[in-house]
Amino acid sequence: MQIKNLFVFIPGEIPNIAQQLQGVKATPRIEKLINLIKPKLERSGKGEWRGFGMGGFDVNYAVVVIAKFEVDDFDIAESAIMDWVADTEFDGQVRTYQCLDDRDENDGVALCKSIEICYDISAIPTDGPDPLDFRNAAMVIIEAALENADAGEWAGAESGANEVNFGFDVDDFETAEKIVRDAVKGTPYDCIRKITRYDSSDH
Repeated sequence: MQIKNLFVFIPGEIPNIAQQLQGVKATPRIEKLINLIKPKLERSGKGEWRGFGMGGFDVNYAVVVIAKFEVDDFDIAESAIMDWVADTEFDGQVRTYQCLDDRDENDGVALCKSIEICYDISAIPTDGPDPLDFRNAAMVIIEAALENADAGEWAGAESGANEVNFGFDVDDFETAEKIVRDAVKGTPYDCIRKITRYDSSDH
């Protein structure tokens, strides 16, 4: 059974080391954000609160506080969140990351192993498509290669001021990364800045 987890975060928001050692899990701004969106998500039936965590989803993969929600539909939940933060102090600052978890029905534990593929916009050829079209074209090629090998499934996509990225849920990191590199080798999409691994079973 697959569980849809939506991670919500604000770039740069993380407790300092001293606070982390004291068990502080979120910054005041993140708590304020969650107090804004959590009741609305739960009352509307669009998502359920699953707690705080930390993940490397920020620019340059810096670790940030993530608020985790289990949702029925990624697009509906994301759209609602962005509507709720519009015209607030969080407008334009909130980012999300989608993760499909495979849950073992025997023990109820959700495990999510995924890779994120990142391109610097500055590295994208200027004589080709714009960054979003470039990302989408690369995503189609890589998704086909992973699915043909039964090695991964699309899990989400993002864009920022200086980068575009997308992710896949995978069974094995080494196998998936080799497939990705082979799929783009010799193409305009062979300028991946970094492939980052995320494994929720480590936490």
